[in-house]
Amino acid sequence: MSLPCVGCGWCCLDTQCGVSHGLHGYLPRCPELFWDEAEGRYVCLLIRDPRPGVDLTELREGRGCCAPLNPWRAWVVSREKE
Repeated sequence: MSLPCVGCGWCCLDTQCGVSHGLHGYLPRCPELFWDEAEGRYVCLLIRDPRPGVDLTELREGRGCCAPLNPWRAWVVSREKE
């Protein structure tokens, strides 16, 4: 059973997804990852504001955390300077 996503940002900061790679080319940090101060979590702008014709299946939206043992889950903060 998968745990719900808490928006810690680990998956997107660790590895750029194929969707982002296809849209932006290889980058050290995905430009679609956004720290939402009001929500206190990272959000994917591709999911928040879907673009016509962009297949987001790979992003596993709604399927829960892909790294449930990751310690970042317990410490959700902006990691912009890391």
